[in-house]
Amino acid sequence: SNQSPQLITPKIAVELAAKDTQSLIPNIDISSHIYSSLPARRSIVVNGERLAEADFITPNVQVKEITHQGMIIEVDGLSLVIDRSRGWSR
Repeated sequence: SNQSPQLITPKIAVELAAKDTQSLIPNIDISSHIYSSLPARRSIVVNGERLAEADFITPNVQVKEITHQGMIIEVDGLSLVIDRSRGWSR
């Protein structure tokens, strides 16, 4: 491939993140999840609020990508995977 090397951020399950990282993440209840191959059509309802990719759940927690399994959030420079059926609670 002739693409320049990209910095790949490893994606880890939110349950495996360090406790201080987890402490930045609010409880996450996912009540609706729409995945599409077109990013503009993806949405996820977190704690009653409809969000799209690049939206913020809190100032520290950004929806990086909505995937067919749930979403990837970015917290403190880390990419964390949240499963739509489990969500997250501290």
